[in-house]
Amino acid sequence: MTKNVQQKLTDALIKKAVGYVSKEWVDELVPDPDTLEMKIVRRKVTKKQVAPDLNAAKLLFEMTGDKTFDLSAMSDEQLQEQRQKLLQITGGKDDNTM
Repeated sequence: MTKNVQQKLTDALIKKAVGYVSKEWVDELVPDPDTLEMKIVRRKVTKKQVAPDLNAAKLLFEMTGDKTFDLSAMSDEQLQEQRQKLLQITGGKDDNTM
């Protein structure tokens, strides 16, 4: 596996582990009366919060070598602390508004 692909996979795993905000949009199209080509008349953009994934976080900790870390025994506050540490380590942006 090349370093570029490995880095992309690691970045995706980190994003999944800490949660992120995704944008979804829906376009309303109508035909232009002159050209009969479809034209966008309205675009609705919504933001969707994707919650952190515990399995991704576990895998990330296993990959970094911390085998003694048991996430299932942690409180919500402890999980948030670990999330913040991961964000600091990775330089990630905190898009989570929980």
